[in-house]
Amino acid sequence: MKSKPQKSVAALALLVLAAAINCALNLHSSWSAKEETTTWKEDESLSSSEFTRRLTHQPPANIDSSNSPRARAIRGLKSRGIEPGTENYDRALDKQLNTRKVENEKMHKKRLQNRHLRETLENTKDIWLRGNDEKEGGTRESEVVEAAEMQMQMERKIKVQDYDEPLAICNRIADIGTTEDLSLLQQYAQCPESNNSKPILLLEGYVTYGSTGNTLIELLHAIQYARDEDIQLGIQYKSWAMDLVLQMWMSIQSDDWEAQLERALCIKIFHSQEELQGWDIVHKETKDLFLYDSQKPLGEYMASQEYSLRTLFHYYNTGEGTDHRGEDAKDMCSGISAIFDKNERKHAIYSVIHDRHKEDKPGERLLGMVASMSGCDPTAALNMEPEYIKSILKPLGMMLYPIVVITDGQNLSMLQRLLNDKEIGPRIHIPPEDASWVGGDLTLAIMSNVFIGNPASSFSGF
Repeated sequence: MKSKPQKSVAALALLVLAAAINCALNLHSSWSAKEETTTWKEDESLSSSEFTRRLTHQPPANIDSSNSPRARAIRGLKSRGIEPGTENYDRALDKQLNTRKVENEKMHKKRLQNRHLRETLENTKDIWLRGNDEKEGGTRESEVVEAAEMQMQMERKIKVQDYDEPLAICNRIADIGTTEDLSLLQQYAQCPESNNSKPILLLEGYVTYGSTGNTLIELLHAIQYARDEDIQLGIQYKSWAMDLVLQMWMSIQSDDWEAQLERALCIKIFHSQEELQGWDIVHKETKDLFLYDSQKPLGEYMASQEYSLRTLFHYYNTGEGTDHRGEDAKDMCSGISAIFDKNERKHAIYSVIHDRHKEDKPGERLLGMVASMSGCDPTAALNMEPEYIKSILKPLGMMLYPIVVITDGQNLSMLQRLLNDKEIGPRIHIPPEDASWVGGDLTLAIMSNVFIGNPASSFSGF
């Protein structure tokens, strides 16, 4: 039997999933004049009053409202078979609109904070703080030589890795298994026929235990539980699990998307309670899934989790298709594409700092608990002081490369401290607003060369 700290460290070594970014789906919108017709754009979040007006009022005749928040909510309901005039339509629409309003208010607040920081950055008189590497007095020749040597070493290290069938994500090689490793994972690729001859664990409803990082763990643990108990896994069409999967992976692009999803994850999708009749349903709370501790041997557990992660990211969304609510799919590569141009992405060397402050005092208590079990510093990963960052990156030679910061927006003073540091400041990159969302930040983080996160965050710790 393995201890939880042992499994946690092993799973973290397997794949560092990134940032617990508590941003909702980007519901950006604005009015934009365009010759005779005005279209609804989604490139910025709106003030609360403006967003409410657009949710509750019909636009003028010259406005193309097909992409308005209200229109998207109605399309989503229709895709689920809830038509205007049918029972529960008004209540369902009100719930959708209220949810979108809350999400927009959160995004609007975060964007105002980010704009303030960028304005500070752009208006500063310190050239180095704006990202110009030409510091006062010029760059020493030794620094140029050192940077060139380190660049050659890192690129050589990347090129010698022998991937026969690599998994490429956003044109970058993902270090989660070679062909030899995959031969050990084939047992998970064989999906038995789905029928009611054996019990099925059903992922249902919309109640989750925590935010995005937790729900990812809950999904992976559900898959693991089904394998451990030799039962089937089912997902309700209207559920948190379906929302999570299609938000970042396996967008709907063809008529047989549902069959493809079932084959890929070895699951059975249920659309109604009637379809569940005759099945031996196993119900588990999402909290129980989050806390589930597999008793499989550590190596087998790691291989199982690796296969699940590899399968999901094999089908990562690129902005094509829709989700099951009719919403346009987002691009998981948005963060990487915003920081690096097309020719740089494959071999770009960069670090990611995930500032997850965890709501101040609760975050301190949670990290303190992790520290007591692991021996890590009880506050360093919350404060992200410049010296803490440099103590990690310097020995790795990573102070010569871009440092990308993704944040939950609760500790803006941390970002300002990093920008004010003369060594770190010139290397800092912040994903632009239109590219920063939970999936884009997640991919940006897991594909980095070095990731500095918060051990108390579910994305960093599992």
